[in-house]
Amino acid sequence: MKRKSFLLCVGSQKSGTTWLHKQLSMHNEVNFGYAKEYHYFDYLYLDSHKKKLGGLLSKNKKYSDNDKNWHPEFFIRKDYYFEYFIKLLESRKETTLTGDFTPEYALLSLDNWREVFNAFSKLDLNIKVLFIMRDPLERIWSACRMHRKLKPELFCLNDEVISDDQYINLNYNRKDIEERTRYEKTISTLDAALEKSQMMYALYEELHTEQFRKDLGKFLELENVSLDTKKRYNNQEKVQTISEKHQGQ
Repeated sequence: MKRKSFLLCVGSQKSGTTWLHKQLSMHNEVNFGYAKEYHYFDYLYLDSHKKKLGGLLSKNKKYSDNDKNWHPEFFIRKDYYFEYFIKLLESRKETTLTGDFTPEYALLSLDNWREVFNAFSKLDLNIKVLFIMRDPLERIWSACRMHRKLKPELFCLNDEVISDDQYINLNYNRKDIEERTRYEKTISTLDAALEKSQMMYALYEELHTEQFRKDLGKFLELENVSLDTKKRYNNQEKVQTISEKHQGQ
């Protein structure tokens, strides 16, 4: 019988993870559950996220199907995160793959990852990690457009609306933004924590190629993987320009 697998897609942010999650979700052998991003390990390990978790738990916020990034049971009941995914894998005879697509996991340290894989080692699963990278400027600019859509108040400075270029100039060297684009750190951390057979690296710019489809199917041990290369999600059109200064950074 085919051994079942758990996929951790660790980003990077704005590098096609939503598209890939939706595409794989349509495969007969895949069940990712109610959400794309479960935000379990970042809430456990990242200091800024620990504070957010503490606030959510102190407010006794209830879980609802509309809240895609919050499930208090994961943090209240020991090992419930793992039990939840085991139930998904056991939901149908055909299901062989489940997973968690949370880009913030790319920020975990080596010690964090060792704890993560120690927890997974207790399960009879193939653990696979996928890390997708995107041209750094394009990634930051895409995040900028997402912020403009979701949090337009961030683009108001001294009662004036600022441009994408101005926003990037003010924020591109923030620690959290820099860390998301320091791919070499994530790669060295994952390489130290994982066996090569458990790891796949990919480029956003190559996601829509036939070679990626074949490589992904082999890595995930899925037959007949179909990827709709014309479909787009969360796509924000470029209606502004970025200065040559930023393009050279």
